[in-house]
Amino acid sequence: PGVARQLMAGAEHWVTPPAASPLVSQRIFHSPAARGRVSYHVYLPPTYARQPRHRFPVLYWLHGTEGGNQGIPVVAQRFEAQIRAGRTPPMIIVFPNGIRARMWVDAKDGSTRVEQMLVADLLPHVDANYRTVATAAGRVIEGFSMGGYGAGRIGMSHPGLFGSISIICGGPLDLAFQGPRARANPRGREEILAAVYGSDMSYFQYVSPWRTAERQAEALSAAGTRLRILTGETDFTRADSEALHEHLDAIGVRHDFTIAPGVGHSAAGIMQTLGDDFWSFYR
Repeated sequence: PGVARQLMAGAEHWVTPPAASPLVSQRIFHSPAARGRVSYHVYLPPTYARQPRHRFPVLYWLHGTEGGNQGIPVVAQRFEAQIRAGRTPPMIIVFPNGIRARMWVDAKDGSTRVEQMLVADLLPHVDANYRTVATAAGRVIEGFSMGGYGAGRIGMSHPGLFGSISIICGGPLDLAFQGPRARANPRGREEILAAVYGSDMSYFQYVSPWRTAERQAEALSAAGTRLRILTGETDFTRADSEALHEHLDAIGVRHDFTIAPGVGHSAAGIMQTLGDDFWSFYR
């Protein structure tokens, strides 16, 4: 039922309430792809104001199925602490609003164009309004759960835009959309398939990270794109993450794959357990 309400709300959720964190600011811009106003949140590192001539790399952090507002304060706080400690470089972090349960995919019927909002509208808006390193080498796309799925498929679809891709506990990564969470909530699975993919499994598979990697293997290699997949030892996404890892090996897409011991479906748990192995990715 929660999924149904989210999907039925549609464009009403292009603008969210502000996240409860002093480390981020909410911004609203006009997106032609969304046909209106869209909100996002942005974190600026401590040196941004002190170095007015300096340009900063940008991390695009994609939220999970339930939306991003609750997770934004936690993610911003952890990055702030690591940047201040000098363990990861100062960077701008953009938290796009991809709408709950919309999978970071352009809906087959055109009703919600989340990928186009991000790559065609938000990315140029950020480069125009902040002092960014406006090249693929200066951009990371990363996400958790549904956001990890989105980061994988969007990042691999656009190797000329994103130099690094980070998939954290991503899902759904299988080609049948029959992972543990989908099996536990078959009604929600069918609602997502209908609203986003037009109940067309061929479209679901075409836009999946699995098939996207196959189409883009040569381009990713030529671009030198850095890719990592992280999952927890007890995470319900682990098996599908391992399968994608093996598939990428088979088709020659270079990447790193890490299982965090004792961790379930938790971005904070991944960060805490992996420690410097997590943060060194950005260096």
